Amino acid sequence: MNEGVRKDDGAAAPEPIDGERIMKTVIIVDPDYAINDIGGMISGQGFMALVMTEARTALNSLRNEMPVDLVITELLLPDMDGMEFLRAIKMKAPNLPVLIVTMEHSIESYLQAMSAGAFDYLHKPARFADLCQCARYAVNRPGPGPVFVRAA
Repeated sequence: MNEGVRKDDGAAAPEPIDGERIMKTVIIVDPDYAINDIGGMISGQGFMALVMTEARTALNSLRNEMPVDLVITELLLPDMDGMEFLRAIKMKAPNLPVLIVTMEHSIESYLQAMSAGAFDYLHKPARFADLCQCARYAVNRPGPGPVFVRAA
């Protein structure tokens, strides 16, 4: 069974992001989004989730000069190698945090992703509370706010 995020894991879900703040935009790239529903769950926590199944679609969205606070991606993608996708994001937007949530459970992929600039790396099935905590930390970290990727 291919589980992506377990919502009912015994841990209380984090409180939603303060209603006074502008929603943070998260691009989620997961070919199994219908099964995992990461977008639906994270949207319920105060994020605006844009869910895509292909890396190239996400890269095109980044080129449209919209503000993006976080990318959450699987490494096992249908149209592009996940590490190549991570590197492409980091070339265009070095300050944009990328959270890897993947079925790939090797130390080699973890080390490659972290050295390529991933913000964090979670294995599927990831606990919902852990995913939300990582996402919140990524978008509220000190430093630049949302990243605007300029068209080339």
